[in-house]
Amino acid sequence: MSAEHRQAFAAVTGTGQAPSSGHLIVAQAVLRLLRATAEVGPLLLVVDDLHWLNRPSQGVLALVARRLAESRVGFLAASRSGHPSFFDRVGLTQHEVAGLDLASSQELLDVRFPGLAPSVRQRLLEEAQGNPLALIELAAALSEPQRMMRQPLPSMLPLSGRLHEAIASRVQRLPPATRRLLLLVALDWTGNLRADLFAARARPDDVDPAEEAGLVKVDNRTRQITLAHPLIRSALVELAGDEELRLAHASLAAALDESEHRARHLAAAAVGPDEATALELERAARRTLRQGDGVGAVEILMRAAELTPVPAERRRRLAGAAFIGADVTGQLAHMSMLLTDGGRPDHDSAQSLAAAAAGAYLLLNEDGDVDTSHRLLVSAIEEHRGLGRDRAAGQSDPDDPALIEALHTLLLICFFSGRAEAWLPFHAAVRALGPKAPDTLTLAAATFADPARDGQAALKRLDAAIADLPADLDPTRIVRIGIAAIYVDRVAGCRHGLWRVVQDGRSGGAVASAINATMLLAFDDLVTGRWGEAQELASEGLRLCESHGYLLLSWPGQLALALVAAARGDRVTVMALTDEMTQWAEPRRVQSVQAYAHHALALLALGRGDYETAYQHACAVSPAGVLADHVAHAL
Repeated sequence: MSAEHRQAFAAVTGTGQAPSSGHLIVAQAVLRLLRATAEVGPLLLVVDDLHWLNRPSQGVLALVARRLAESRVGFLAASRSGHPSFFDRVGLTQHEVAGLDLASSQELLDVRFPGLAPSVRQRLLEEAQGNPLALIELAAALSEPQRMMRQPLPSMLPLSGRLHEAIASRVQRLPPATRRLLLLVALDWTGNLRADLFAARARPDDVDPAEEAGLVKVDNRTRQITLAHPLIRSALVELAGDEELRLAHASLAAALDESEHRARHLAAAAVGPDEATALELERAARRTLRQGDGVGAVEILMRAAELTPVPAERRRRLAGAAFIGADVTGQLAHMSMLLTDGGRPDHDSAQSLAAAAAGAYLLLNEDGDVDTSHRLLVSAIEEHRGLGRDRAAGQSDPDDPALIEALHTLLLICFFSGRAEAWLPFHAAVRALGPKAPDTLTLAAATFADPARDGQAALKRLDAAIADLPADLDPTRIVRIGIAAIYVDRVAGCRHGLWRVVQDGRSGGAVASAINATMLLAFDDLVTGRWGEAQELASEGLRLCESHGYLLLSWPGQLALALVAAARGDRVTVMALTDEMTQWAEPRRVQSVQAYAHHALALLALGRGDYETAYQHACAVSPAGVLADHVAHAL
């Protein structure tokens, strides 16, 4: 192996002080190693839980897998459905493992739970629908009298999300020492926890009840403990109290040498600002970045900023996180340039806030990271307001351009999060601007954030702003007024100005504004029956999104196409578009995009006369009988 390839291995494995190597060099080094090993005999490379690998590792494996054709090396990987990865685009043969058929499901139940009452057996088969984990977990959650039908079954057996309850009931029956040990296993990110590692706090055989309950597997040779399924990890963490979690993280940190895992555990165990922990996190972020995981470095550095007690140092770390995020994305170069000034001293906080706003948008746009972008921007806004406001009056400067732009970005983040609590710092910051706050911000705060409750009072002001649009040449203002109008049926009055913005974008002007304008016009076309134009505009906007890197803005365009297809009864197109929305939005907790999918599916079901399905999808957006808090799309 060449010196360059040895250096690449040293960088990614941490066995040397070599600088970080590019993914291509690392992939070449792995290929050389595999092919050299295969000269002795055929070799099979097996990767389980592919979806848990970090992005640099996925990228390297994808490059390796594509180059194994006609070699003596085979490649087999398993990944959970619905987790997008690099492997979706490398052209490898894929096989989706379907659920068990009826005969196999019956056999599994008979082997694991012989003697089930026939009615109980049938109930489990119906609700599990061939999911082997659900079959086992649901049956295990029942008491012996219930399995024999000496006691009635509950009205609803847990499935999907309710499966956590089944796991919780089994965990709660374990001895306290076993539960403490299981929590350590759940929180251990290294995957190397051994049953005897914490003998000082728990006996090695404390794991036995959990193994007997089927919650963990223990390697008899190494005594290494692994959870039977990731769902168990979630249930264990949810069942633990805050103090119990803190103590578990502290125990894990004490058992580890200096590493990003140790730093993360220290951060989770912290109860307040802690510079020593923040400094260790910052060092861990640098190591993570050297290993090629920029996204992970951003997350670690963000936590370091949260724990930093000195404001100047906190801003420096926030700006650093923003810069790394921009550098990783490689898109929206003008925003990336803003981040080069991140972390300036107190007297230049406007530049730091601009960098934070740009970084937050990049995180949201490229990775759909709603939570990190929200934390980044809220922290920066609060710092900025604390430095620049009239402390006696508690007011912020309504003419502060950095603050106003940051709040518009926060508006977008809060909307896509779809969670009412995310809006609390936004509304507080807008109120602090006082009566002279820009109308584009106050109108959107009423008609776009929570129109069901606040929209009515703002309609007269919105109508006045729309009336002034024909003379307005500012594409940003035109689009922002259009956004304020979308959920209160006022876009029709904005059409002239929006079309001007579209034409400007077509000529190479304000492209981002033009993307928003095409989407707004498409939705107005939908509600007025111009389906053909709606489809054309949405398609044009999606092409602009793809060519200019605006991933986030593509989802309204996808919705517009899905609604046109639903109105026309094109089920295949609707399912393809909504599946893409759901697969992207669910793991990122982007609830607005999930609502988009439910909207299109509800309309499709209505057109097919399937009213129960339509009702269920509508209720997923907003429960029956209410308009959900800060869910504008419910209207």
